[in-house]
Amino acid sequence: MRYYWISLGLVLVLSGCGKSDDGAKKDAGAAAKMERKTPITTVQAKLEPVRVTEESAGQVESKSAPLISAETAGQVVNVLVDVGSSVKAGQTLAVLESQDYKLARSSAEADVKRLQSLIDSQRRQVDRYRDMVAEKFVTQSVFDEAKSQLGALEEQLSSARNTVQVAELNLAKTTITAPIAGQVEQRMIAAGNFVKAGDPAFRLSTRGNLRIRLPFPETVAGRLHVGLPVELAIATAPDTTITGKISEIQPVIGNSNRAMNVFVEMENPGQWQPGASVKAKVILEERAAAVMVPEISVVRRPAGDVVYVIVQNKAQQRVVKTGQKRDGMVEILDNIKVGETIAVDGAGFLTEGANVEIQDVKS
Repeated sequence: MRYYWISLGLVLVLSGCGKSDDGAKKDAGAAAKMERKTPITTVQAKLEPVRVTEESAGQVESKSAPLISAETAGQVVNVLVDVGSSVKAGQTLAVLESQDYKLARSSAEADVKRLQSLIDSQRRQVDRYRDMVAEKFVTQSVFDEAKSQLGALEEQLSSARNTVQVAELNLAKTTITAPIAGQVEQRMIAAGNFVKAGDPAFRLSTRGNLRIRLPFPETVAGRLHVGLPVELAIATAPDTTITGKISEIQPVIGNSNRAMNVFVEMENPGQWQPGASVKAKVILEERAAAVMVPEISVVRRPAGDVVYVIVQNKAQQRVVKTGQKRDGMVEILDNIKVGETIAVDGAGFLTEGANVEIQDVKS
């Protein structure tokens, strides 16, 4: 019996020792967990200028793009330029068949000569009758009739000269010329075509004064107005930015959408060509001092977008509202003050009250 109680006591002692060891391990694990630190990098929230912009991709157009039409009817004999050709003011673009107009001019000129000869003869006759009336060799009525015939011939001569001018004008119209210097944007005729007066032949564009067309959806209509600054860059020179201003806004109403075209008028800054594509930023608003933090500092949580502020090596979760983004930075509109230390790398692993170990401080 004595041996039984001794054995039982040993079992109880051993059992008690086992429980004591498990509790110690749990306490040690909890302590280790409390001491665990998440490695992060930090940066201080700082003030920077920020702009609110709307972007668009548009096209360069010529501010002056005259449509050149045929001024007389005729068959196209020769086309001397094509799309993309640079032309000077007065340069011949195309030639129409002119034989009929040359014949009309020759006939009118011959009529002028005939009438001029008749007038010369009739004028001499009037001069003779004037002397004969004085000497009473002819009656006054004969003299008056001769003067009347002279006046009729002079009127016919004036009309014939007008006909010559019209014939010369029609003949000149068989040559289609450029009214201004520019570039051929469209060609609507070809050799062999028959055109009527008023039919379009060419459209020219000038490179001196340009108009930039930028399409925008109706969702931004209330934010755009004439006078807003616009930054422009063409695809061939993306690093060169030109600043202009909105000069006109035109609504574009379609079957499926309501959009608008925004226009910027400007002088050609260099070698910008009509038809070139252009990227634009309309500057809606500029703020001189906005609180900015790195974009990776903003973490999505059930409460919303949060930023972790580090105070005494512990993370404080702040729900924030973000604004504009620029060059990897994001504007914080509330709940963060300039100069506060913000978690950057490793922010996504943090929770409220987490211990941190700052590995590096980003500038």
